[in-house]
Amino acid sequence: MAALALVGVGIYSYAHLDIEAYPNPVPPMIEIIAQPQGWSAEEVERYVTLPLETGLVACRGWNTCARSRSSAWPM
Repeated sequence: MAALALVGVGIYSYAHLDIEAYPNPVPPMIEIIAQPQGWSAEEVERYVTLPLETGLVACRGWNTCARSRSSAWPM
């Protein structure tokens, strides 16, 4: 009787498990939006983007690539 109860609890638990069928293959990303008022795209790249990328180079243990996108148009 105990074995039958254990099988029943196991089937119930299996049916209610939260299982993700396909893991998300996208690596973790950090998105930083910097839009200081009155700064041109060149100033933002010089004073925000480049220092940020330089600081992230130290994180090469987990960071496999660093990409940035600078735009003259506000998003």
